[in-house]
Amino acid sequence: MTSQGNDSRKTVKTSRLNPPGPQAALTDISDRKQVEQRLRHLNSVLQAYTLVNEVIVKARGQKQMLEDICQALVSTRGYYNAWIILLDKESKVADQAQAGLGEEFQEMLSRFQSSSMPSCALKALSSPL
Repeated sequence: MTSQGNDSRKTVKTSRLNPPGPQAALTDISDRKQVEQRLRHLNSVLQAYTLVNEVIVKARGQKQMLEDICQALVSTRGYYNAWIILLDKESKVADQAQAGLGEEFQEMLSRFQSSSMPSCALKALSSPL
């Protein structure tokens, strides 16, 4: 009872070691999930890197090597497509390969051949090696 006399509230004391009723523990695992996702990403990058190195070491010719590199990136990294266009000193197409684009690659190749490269290619060409 309280000092008001007619109040029927009761005080229940519990031990901190053994509280009554159902118990639950909540843990924020978002950081762990982010770390796991990052680890999966890095493992797939490492797998692609390893496969590309194998392709380079075993290559019998430049054309086949470029095609195999593109295929390795599509198969290990989950990309929908990959393409490589090599340019000579005059920025003319010297060689090319692709995986996953099919006929759509011709449009990209035409842009490079007509010197109307996409902005990402221009940016890459202007950056120091």
